[in-house]
Amino acid sequence: MEAEFLIVSPNCDSCTGLAMTERLRARVADVPFQTDAGMISLTVSLGVAICEDAFDVGSLIHLADGALYRAKHAGRNRVEVTSGGAVIYPRVDQALSGALVT
Repeated sequence: MEAEFLIVSPNCDSCTGLAMTERLRARVADVPFQTDAGMISLTVSLGVAICEDAFDVGSLIHLADGALYRAKHAGRNRVEVTSGGAVIYPRVDQALSGALVT
């Protein structure tokens, strides 16, 4: 089963947005839960769109959706970030090298 939802974080720069979504991805993956069928684990793929200038909401959602599908097609359980159609961080581990993610 797949579900999609939108998180809007005003005044959030690309590094903060990436760190926030990577924390979310890691926490979801780290916490299995009990179901009637037994313990299951979840993973999440996230697409982040960064806009530092004026924008229209439809375009920003379209950018985030594109980043989400890149994350899904690149192996799932990952974060992809885009800004104005350009991929900012094709690999999260490169972007976060030296960054503290808690």
